[in-house]
Amino acid sequence: MTPGLTARLPAALAAGLLALGCAAAAQAQDQVQVHPMAPGADGMPAPAAGIVRVWGEGQSMVAPDLATVSVGVTTQAPTAAQAMADNSARQARVIEAARGLGIAAEDMQTQALNLSPVQDYSRENQPPVVRGYQAQNIVSVRVHDIAKLGGLLDALIGAGATDVQGVAFSREDDAAARDAARTEAVVDARRRAEVMARAAGRQLGPLLSLSENGDQGGPVPVMMMARDAKAGSAPVEAGQMSLAARVDAVWALAPATGAEGAPAAPAAPATAATPVPGAPPAAPAAPAGQN
Repeated sequence: MTPGLTARLPAALAAGLLALGCAAAAQAQDQVQVHPMAPGADGMPAPAAGIVRVWGEGQSMVAPDLATVSVGVTTQAPTAAQAMADNSARQARVIEAARGLGIAAEDMQTQALNLSPVQDYSRENQPPVVRGYQAQNIVSVRVHDIAKLGGLLDALIGAGATDVQGVAFSREDDAAARDAARTEAVVDARRRAEVMARAAGRQLGPLLSLSENGDQGGPVPVMMMARDAKAGSAPVEAGQMSLAARVDAVWALAPATGAEGAPAAPAAPATAATPVPGAPPAAPAAPAGQN
């Protein structure tokens, strides 16, 4: 071996090792990007890089079986005491009418009780003048038989109620309908995640987190004023109520499978050529650097 060849061997060996190390590092980096799941401290998969965050929503329609109506009595009088006395007498008749139609005591609750002065601001550049007092008493009534709601409203107005602030429809047991909305929301979230993963050339990995982001929908108010009520039972249509649910979800991304998205198969290791019977043996390769 010549001295020049001896001097070049360590340098060539070092360059080869350096190139081999760079290739191994590049391959390891590709694996981290393609396989974004790395084991966490608890042994469970933890996201390293490559997740998709989505939300999903679902809706369930159901017929209400409960109505809650807020009935108010408003009175005015020259004095505060007289305003409250008049209001109490009229509201007592309203409550008695509700009881006469089968409304139980536990289904009625005072929602608001107010007393305020009635002030006159008509005089320019002068302080307001108290002209009297106004009392208001609001009672919330729960009606389990919605078919009787129209007749109940007529009876309460006839007993002295001055307005009906609103009717809210709901269900006493809506667990099944809400569960259906939640199920639809999760399905919608997965559909969104799959669309995004395919667009990115990936497929969905395991589900990392799933949480409910509150629910939407609920009672639908139907406003009406007592002075607008016509003769006969007030027409009230319960219809259907919408129960909505929304979820937030995070999936890991995995390499795509199939002909287009599958990673390339590793090259097969080189093997010695099979000798042909009767052929002379191949000459050994000359060492590098020799002519």
